[in-house]
Amino acid sequence: MSLASAIVGLSAPVAGCATAPAACLEEACRSIRDSFPAPTVVTDNTLGKLVDLIQSRISSGNWIGITEANVLPLIHALCRGSISEPAKLVEFLSREVNLSRRPAFLAAAMEGYLEGWSKGSTHTRRAAELLLKRQGDLPEPHSDCVSRAPECLDPEFGARSVAARILKSNEPLEAMSNLGFGEPFSPGFATEVGKCFVQDYPLPKSLALAQRLARWARPENGGGIGDEGLIGTLEKLLSPWHQRVPAEEIQAWLLNWVLEHIGDPRKPGESGHWLVATETSKRTVLTWLAGQSIEAFMNVISAVETERPDMWSERRNFWMSLYKEGVITEAWVALHPAAQREAKRRFEETKEPALEAFAQQLGGRKDTSLLIMRAGDHILVEGSKNYRIHVFDRDFPGRPELYRDSYRDQDITLSPSNHPATKYHRGGINNWGSWVRRQLR
Repeated sequence: MSLASAIVGLSAPVAGCATAPAACLEEACRSIRDSFPAPTVVTDNTLGKLVDLIQSRISSGNWIGITEANVLPLIHALCRGSISEPAKLVEFLSREVNLSRRPAFLAAAMEGYLEGWSKGSTHTRRAAELLLKRQGDLPEPHSDCVSRAPECLDPEFGARSVAARILKSNEPLEAMSNLGFGEPFSPGFATEVGKCFVQDYPLPKSLALAQRLARWARPENGGGIGDEGLIGTLEKLLSPWHQRVPAEEIQAWLLNWVLEHIGDPRKPGESGHWLVATETSKRTVLTWLAGQSIEAFMNVISAVETERPDMWSERRNFWMSLYKEGVITEAWVALHPAAQREAKRRFEETKEPALEAFAQQLGGRKDTSLLIMRAGDHILVEGSKNYRIHVFDRDFPGRPELYRDSYRDQDITLSPSNHPATKYHRGGINNWGSWVRRQLR
């Protein structure tokens, strides 16, 4: 007795039953079976037991008691690539897909194929061959998907071909759904389409191109591409800007997107994405954040130290000029209590990310905040309340590190006050500013 005959026999009319014509009863059973198929995904332990069960029945030829629930997970696993032996089991399952009239069998095969799609792999090629023969018999929604995107049954170039189609759309996520992929970020084929889409996407040098790619990766209605694809999107978005500065509008938008979806690279504990992103992309974002941190520091300190507004205007211009020249590439802020309160107040008004990205200054000088910057191999420290400028070279022992949660001014301040690595803000910018530039040569 074949498996197909045994299962059909389960819905055969019962002798002596006159409550309904046999044909109607059989059709009703089929309708229920097809509308509510057995699960196709099971645990590894259950899958192993099903492999043993069906192997034993193949050997004995006894199919009594075997149901769809015993076979569907195996068909799914075969096409997904989770099982590839023994040969007789593979042959048996392939034959069932090839000959069965049961929609659930074909649906399980298609679902397994898409979930386990791997370019050119043995299991993907085998599943594609089976499905190509039965594509006209596939149930909905799979028949609709194959009709709209027949490329999906190409085991070699299917993903790239579908990606090429959605690349032509202004709304690629919508285009993916219109091709019949209801879950455009599901594992397997759809994920591979996403990778190809990002790889083949044109360099996003304009804001429109960047936003189109971002809408694909993180749609407004939630969800989106997985972590690996998200990092690929990050790298693509930043790729035009590693050696050049984007327009202010583009940089501001990119930085906000990065902080929202990737996280702040200065706070690695809050996001693991930066552990796998390239160092080049991380450095690009750190440099953009440096400018924001310098501006935020000057704004906050100007608000809490009002005696000499001209002094803070002068310092802002000097440090921002070094930043715009590409001399300063990183910056981090440590605020004293009053400055922290001012930063939080401003953040509540503006929601500007730089106003909530700072360390605490917990040292003995309770009215002093610090601006810690990197310029090549040097670390520079600027401070409020007559704090001297410090310039530490690469080999200076115990120089401060950037991006700590807290600092103490006494751990940084050098003595005596005429130490060659420090300078008072005296004599105007032509004096102390020129000294800083000489130190950085």
